[in-house]
Amino acid sequence: MTASQLTIGTNSIGTPHETACAGETSMDNSSGLEPSIAVNATAPDVVGPNSGTGSAKGAFIADASVPYLDIGILDEPIVCRVEAGLIVEMSGGPQAKRLRDHLESFGDPACFNVAELGVGLNPQARLTGEMLEDEGVVGTTHIGIGTSHTLGGDIVAPTHYDLLMWEPTIEVDGRVVQRDQEIFG
Repeated sequence: MTASQLTIGTNSIGTPHETACAGETSMDNSSGLEPSIAVNATAPDVVGPNSGTGSAKGAFIADASVPYLDIGILDEPIVCRVEAGLIVEMSGGPQAKRLRDHLESFGDPACFNVAELGVGLNPQARLTGEMLEDEGVVGTTHIGIGTSHTLGGDIVAPTHYDLLMWEPTIEVDGRVVQRDQEIFG
């Protein structure tokens, strides 16, 4: 599926996710498998690299987990403000500071690139703070930041981390494709 507009809206608990990706945003998996489906026995999820490099804008709030850097399940939400495809502001508690400091330590703005949207599809997965389990939990969506090259995008960065959120509403070209835990075809 290809989209010219991708919007992540408000979830059922009121967390605003206002990221929009204008331009050609591919929702296809570069692996050659069925479009948009990445096969992983632990955590099946829909993967979409942001091929509209520099087009993401708005804000998103990770309120589930960042399963890297010993951050895991979030104690406080991490708020990310995005302009021209890059996170320009990251705020929250100590976990947000740990992630931001780590990314800044590379001195490479590509670490803040909005690289990917992934949607959890595994009804057996549970939020544990571990990447392969967390990214597949039904009702979660993750924004991958950093490198997009391995996903079919153009950006090569020294990092790639997923920031997970609970139960967003996702629209593609004005059509709702996910609301809370429900996926629409």
